[in-house]
Amino acid sequence: MNSRKANRVAVIASALALSTASTSAFAGSDTAAASVQIVKGIAVTAEQDLQFGAILNGLQNGTDEITLQADGSFTGSGTDLSSVNDSVDGTQLVQAATFSVESEDAQSKSGQTITVDVSQDFSENGNGGTAPSLTALQVSYGPNGSVSGSGTTVDITSADIPANATSNLQVGATLEVSAGTTAGTYDDAEITVTSNFQ
Repeated sequence: MNSRKANRVAVIASALALSTASTSAFAGSDTAAASVQIVKGIAVTAEQDLQFGAILNGLQNGTDEITLQADGSFTGSGTDLSSVNDSVDGTQLVQAATFSVESEDAQSKSGQTITVDVSQDFSENGNGGTAPSLTALQVSYGPNGSVSGSGTTVDITSADIPANATSNLQVGATLEVSAGTTAGTYDDAEITVTSNFQ
């Protein structure tokens, strides 16, 4: 075999050796574990409806406002408060709404926001005329929290949410009634309390 052929055979042999070596090599690898903890949030439970009772003896001229405070007491203008009665038919109680706001996993939480709003106002409800309306919420929250906002939406910020609670949020409201409000029962307004776990 001449030297030129010998060199060519040596080059081919080297190339095959490198190819074989590269196909048998392994890349480095490792595996990381994946995990997640699902944390339960905040439960809001309505315990008592807001009820203004019955307003007797008709209305004064113009627009009347009656405010049911969060503690269940009345203040007002225009309407004589002696005309507010909670036992006209034995069922029309006067009471603020109450809610329980608590942690779902028995662990207290802090720095939360609770929103209280009139999600649905009164309608004519078959009575005709001008329906009454809720114009201002009155809110009291037992645990730490800063109440802000006015009208039909109120926020409680930096709120502490206890591990368990009963009736720790009370909600009253101002009821506006006009001379055009027809006698009848209006019970279709709604107040919603929402707290998103942060």
